[in-house]
Amino acid sequence: MRNPPGSRATCVVHYPSLRVMAGNPYWAMLEAGLKEAGITLLDEPDAHKLRWLFKNRNRVDILHFHYFQFLYCNRGRSRARLVYVARFALFLLLARLLGYRTVLTLHNLKPTHPLNPAWIDYLGHWLAANFTQRVIVHCHEARRLLAARYGRKNNVIEVAHPHYLGYASGKPSKTEARKILRLPPRSPVFLFFGGVRRNKGLENLIQTFKEIEEREPTLLIAGKPEPGAGYAEQLQSLAGKDPRIRFHFGYIPDEELALFFNASDIVVLPFSAILTSSSTILAMSFARAVIAPRMGCLPELLEPGAGWLYEADSPGALLQTLGRSLKEDWRQAGVTALERVASHTPAIFIRETLSCYGCTNSSA
Repeated sequence: MRNPPGSRATCVVHYPSLRVMAGNPYWAMLEAGLKEAGITLLDEPDAHKLRWLFKNRNRVDILHFHYFQFLYCNRGRSRARLVYVARFALFLLLARLLGYRTVLTLHNLKPTHPLNPAWIDYLGHWLAANFTQRVIVHCHEARRLLAARYGRKNNVIEVAHPHYLGYASGKPSKTEARKILRLPPRSPVFLFFGGVRRNKGLENLIQTFKEIEEREPTLLIAGKPEPGAGYAEQLQSLAGKDPRIRFHFGYIPDEELALFFNASDIVVLPFSAILTSSSTILAMSFARAVIAPRMGCLPELLEPGAGWLYEADSPGALLQTLGRSLKEDWRQAGVTALERVASHTPAIFIRETLSCYGCTNSSA
């Protein structure tokens, strides 16, 4: 770090700003933890510009990237532009020359919303993975995949993804929650919770659930649909008149998380692609077993005993896993899930992040 001990607090700019990140307690936890540790967080609208780097080189210490496609795409965020990728490369190189420390947290191996041309989008991700000084990953497998896809092996730091136990306490009880959500009081309830987007495998989940012969289970899909008209209606149309499939579309604030998880028995997250999954950590924090594909960090989280993994490219695997979960002890699997994440405290998460920043004490 450029700041000697006893000087001003370490100053960090995040991309995007943590202030605009929503829908996941991870961001609020990161912001609050860094501030409590004495880090100054700045929200700088012009922080992507080259002249900003020159102007702020004695004020800002760390540039921390989370998502960065917006730095090299067109205004409509529909296409990657080679000239903007070149500017992004220049930005990262200049930042290092001017003394900034650059950090990337690898939340996804591939972009959630791919841009065309695909090779330019890949190049933008390759630059972020290789031109930043340090990369944070949340599991061993993410480290391996980072090296395999982008060739990055050095200065890769594993930081424990924090649990969400602070959101998992209190009311309502399962009985009360099911009354509020108008769910059957005694039947098993599968829950999908998270952003309702096309990369979440929800079409496959609905089609598969409809094949379950038992009439008792219920599937609840809850979360905010992706921007644009039609996707939520498409899912409802796919569900047809199956009374076992329920929807709760819309933004769900943190204070209402317990309502949905307490009403459920098993959480199903049928991702078509995933690396790090906050939804899985959230479910485990509520002592819920998880069904998910064998991808990314999920095996390290769920095996053994905290849920059920299936091979995403194996026909019928999800259906078999849903049926298997109904026959096994999902309550004990939920207890195991909670035990698995209980040691991943927010304090450890912040301490390890500070270490990656080069701050070795809480005064930053």
